[in-house]
Amino acid sequence: MLRPLIPPALRKDGLSYHGTVTSVVDETHFKSEQLAGEGDDFFGGPNNLWYVYVARDSAGAGALPQGEIQPISNYVSADGEFTHSPFSTALGEGDEILIINEKIVIDYWHILPTRVFDNFDDNSKNTAIWGPDNINGSTTITETGGEVKINNPGTGTAGYSYRPTVKKYGKSLIVEAWIGVTSGESGGDGERCEAYIELYKDEDNYIRFGLYRDTSEAINSRGYVTYNIAGAGESSVDVDNLNIDTIARRYRIIVGEHNVQVSLDNVSNILGSYAFENLDKYEIRLVAGTENNTDVIDIRFDDFSIRQYDEDAREIFGKLESIQGGSVSIQNVKNAIDSFIDLAREAASGTLTADGTEQTLIEITANSTPYEFGGGSIKLDNMQEGDSTIIRKYKKIANGDTYDIPFDIITKNGAQQTSLEIDRFYNQYGLKITLEQTAGTNRTYKHEWFSAKA
Repeated sequence: MLRPLIPPALRKDGLSYHGTVTSVVDETHFKSEQLAGEGDDFFGGPNNLWYVYVARDSAGAGALPQGEIQPISNYVSADGEFTHSPFSTALGEGDEILIINEKIVIDYWHILPTRVFDNFDDNSKNTAIWGPDNINGSTTITETGGEVKINNPGTGTAGYSYRPTVKKYGKSLIVEAWIGVTSGESGGDGERCEAYIELYKDEDNYIRFGLYRDTSEAINSRGYVTYNIAGAGESSVDVDNLNIDTIARRYRIIVGEHNVQVSLDNVSNILGSYAFENLDKYEIRLVAGTENNTDVIDIRFDDFSIRQYDEDAREIFGKLESIQGGSVSIQNVKNAIDSFIDLAREAASGTLTADGTEQTLIEITANSTPYEFGGGSIKLDNMQEGDSTIIRKYKKIANGDTYDIPFDIITKNGAQQTSLEIDRFYNQYGLKITLEQTAGTNRTYKHEWFSAKA
């Protein structure tokens, strides 16, 4: 908690002020009697940026908005009334606050959690990460089936909707998520949609990276970047236009000290770099929408994460690339490091409803190098007495081989257990895991898989 780190002698030193909320006017206005009398617009003038930080909630239980921070836009000296951007939860009387000058807040952005992850598997919004959804038109945002889904039925009003983070972030971060689009059937059908990760500071400073589907195109997941740098105007560019399919892909934005890079799928697959000196104090949004009110859109987001990286290490590698050592260059070493295996959740994870035939839960085709299949889980909690289900595991042990007979067969009858864990194993040329319900009422099975590949 920040409050104890500020001794009483420094709580009113010109850069930070401590007070208590004495009354709440509405979600963007409160009053503090202790902080009255400093002069109108002393806090929050156009060239004098201040923030209100909630140091402690009145009940002492750490409830929101404790730990949140928002900019101040106006201050009335006579009664100590502050105007601010809304918190995820409204302030309450008795909440302890810090009024902090931007010179101090700059450091705040760099002490935010270095690792944020949400795989959405709990099917409910994590309010410690996400703020209120911004809904426009007939679009809906739901968290279901282990994904965030943004949909529009195509029978109402066009619009873009998004889910923003509660906190704001700064430099030296990697922001990524799986994004997939399942709307549309054929090229030229008049549908148009977008889905992307957006780092949004203000209307003059933002970058978006995700998939884009124009009216004349077949359904696809191609990479598309839109940005506005220091108010120079919005620009857009295709960075990968070959992904004409519905497969979910990992979209990644890398925020450095001086530029922003975008990467699709593999970390080393850098598709664009943009000079962005002043992209800080931004919120992160998951956005999707359509510009045509007859569009039917179905967008899914999964495995959202924020990771912090060391800019100095990246710079050192860059400078070492030109150094030769014996028969192997530093570039070779860097390439070897880039090829280290990367554990990831397989996009095939999801749900399957049995139909009485042998159905594929996951299949991984041949890989260029050996990899570790990390196994996974199959939920059996829907099974009842009289149900019988067979899980089969196949793998190929030679290039071009076919699946002959399963190397492992697991049979579950009735409500024996709530889940089945599949152990990890190694492979290169292909694997498949199937499910066949042979008796009882066909049930729906949730399943999740992991693998580590170079």
